[in-house]
Amino acid sequence: MKPPIRVWFTRSLSDEETAAAAKLGIEAAQAALTGISFFGDEEVLAQTRSLPKPDALLFTSRNAVPFFLRLKDELPQNSTVFAVGERTAALLTEAGLSVHQPDAAQQHGRATGRMMAANLPESAAVWHFAAESPRHEAREELEAAGIRYHHISCYKTEPLKPVSIPADIRALAFYSPSAVQAWLQLGEKPGASLPAFAIGGTTALALQQAGFQTIIEAPQPSTRHLLQAVHAYFSG
Repeated sequence: MKPPIRVWFTRSLSDEETAAAAKLGIEAAQAALTGISFFGDEEVLAQTRSLPKPDALLFTSRNAVPFFLRLKDELPQNSTVFAVGERTAALLTEAGLSVHQPDAAQQHGRATGRMMAANLPESAAVWHFAAESPRHEAREELEAAGIRYHHISCYKTEPLKPVSIPADIRALAFYSPSAVQAWLQLGEKPGASLPAFAIGGTTALALQQAGFQTIIEAPQPSTRHLLQAVHAYFSG
């Protein structure tokens, strides 16, 4: 039997994700490089009170979904919902919402912004529930189409320094550009010569800018597809 492929996942995985990795012969060494601090419900609601009623809602991270679901009875109703990422969409769908997404291979902010621009009237209002400093691609596409974009901060991401760096790893897996930036701040840049796996295009670009030579992007932005990419790479 082949020994497991030890990969440093730079964020914590669920028990289900860890088990899925093990089934593919991947030992998930976990040491998170970023942490999340959430704003209070009233802080989030306060941001919405002076905004025009939304024609559409945008979610580019699953971290913002619980806020919306918890507060939705206090927010305007009947908006069209758009989402990036299968986990984000799944949380919204499980809550009974109809969710619009681009094709599976186009699960990123720019493609979603283009789809929204093609389906919303000019001057429509969009509320984007997201991190304190979200990626700019969706906003750029919407504003270029004359759509009014409004960002609502639900949480912020902060760099973490792991107590210990996983040893004997054969690759690293990153979930966000902010994790790449946190990795750069470690100083010694552990694993810099190893293959780096990215959850999506913006993370892959951040890895390229950080100096990684071998970068593999998951075919779709999910842990399931990231694990499959790791398995395919080391099985090839």
